[in-house]
Amino acid sequence: IRAELGMLKSIQSGADELTINGGSELQFCEMENLLQKRIASLQIKRNELGPDNARLSLECGGLLASAYKRIGELFSIRAEHYSCMREQDLAASRVALESSLNAYRNVFRSHPESHWHGIQQISLEAVLNGCLSRPRELDLIRWTTELAIDNDPKDYWSCGTLVEALLLAPIGGQQVDME
Repeated sequence: IRAELGMLKSIQSGADELTINGGSELQFCEMENLLQKRIASLQIKRNELGPDNARLSLECGGLLASAYKRIGELFSIRAEHYSCMREQDLAASRVALESSLNAYRNVFRSHPESHWHGIQQISLEAVLNGCLSRPRELDLIRWTTELAIDNDPKDYWSCGTLVEALLLAPIGGQQVDME
C-alpha cells in the first residue's frame, strides 16, 4: 500500500505539472496510462486483502477512490486543452468521478467512523448531482469528526473535515449553527 501511495504521489506531481503548464497530447496519454495501471493494481490489491485486513482494505479503497478522482481531473484538464477530444474526455471525467464517488461510498459504508472518506463521498455527490441522496450521512460524519477532535484537539485533518461538513450542510437541507 505504501508503494502504491508513493507511485500515486509521483503520478500526481506529473499531473499537477500538466494542469499548471499544459503538455502535449502524448504526455496526457502517458499520464492517463500510468493512472489506469495504478487503478488496476489497487483493484487487485483491494480484492486480495478482503475483510480480514480491514485497516489495509480501508487505505487501499481510499487510494483507489483518489486515483479515480485524479484521472477524472486529468480528463477534464485535457478536455480544456484539446478540443478534438473534448466531449469524450468530459464524459470520461464524469465516469471516473462517479467511480471515485462509489469507491469512497463503499469505504465509508464499511467503515462509518472514517469521516474523511465520508466527506469525500459527500463532496463528490454534491458536485456531480447537486444534492445528497442521504443527507443524514452528514450527521454521522460530523459526529465522528467531533469525536476525533475531542480525542485530539490538534487533529487538523478532522477539523478540516468538520468545516467541509458544515459548508455542505445547506446542500443536505440542514441549518448550520456556527456557534
